[in-house]
Amino acid sequence: FERLPATIQLALAGLFVAGGVGGHSNGLIALVTYDGKIAAESVARYVETTAFASLPADTVRHAQERIEGLLRPLTADGIPPVRIKKMIRELMWEHMGVEKNAPGMTKALELLDCIRTGMVPKMGLPSVARRFNHAWLDAIDVLNMLDVCVLTIRSALNRKESRGPFIRTDYPDMDNENWLVQNILARESGGDFTFRTEPYDLPYLRPDFSRKDNLAVEW
Repeated sequence: FERLPATIQLALAGLFVAGGVGGHSNGLIALVTYDGKIAAESVARYVETTAFASLPADTVRHAQERIEGLLRPLTADGIPPVRIKKMIRELMWEHMGVEKNAPGMTKALELLDCIRTGMVPKMGLPSVARRFNHAWLDAIDVLNMLDVCVLTIRSALNRKESRGPFIRTDYPDMDNENWLVQNILARESGGDFTFRTEPYDLPYLRPDFSRKDNLAVEW
């Protein structure tokens, strides 16, 4: 899920993440719709002016093997993917809802790691059919959800303020002095995360305060 700024392009040239995920929505339907529209439009503009080479064969093969590897039968002590998806949703709702804080988000990262290392290897499907296999899609969802959730939490931990519906109870102020910026997260080849910020282009209107209680801001 490494991506280029302002293009929401994945590390594999020509693949993009769009919709509510690309827009970093916190789950509210109206915001998913709006953020998804903005994300999709940015992809369209970028694709119109950029030429892409064919996908590398080894990368395609790796992706295929990753998906094929999930097509394994459910054993007696196995875990169906829909159960893991439910657990991920519940822990994200508890620790990454509209109101969040560092201890809760750190706990969420620990739980996600437990799911990835302890439950995903036991994940199996009631059927290994290749057609109309919704459980197979659920298994793919599990891996994608884990990646997206970790990136979202890491990004939220890095942004030490509250802004609109993004509320951190441990940082209740909207901080325009330090955080009126894009918060960009990237994962390096070794697995570590790097952060950087880029200022927004605000040619017409700028906030008239440096710091204020987020709930007191008319937004």
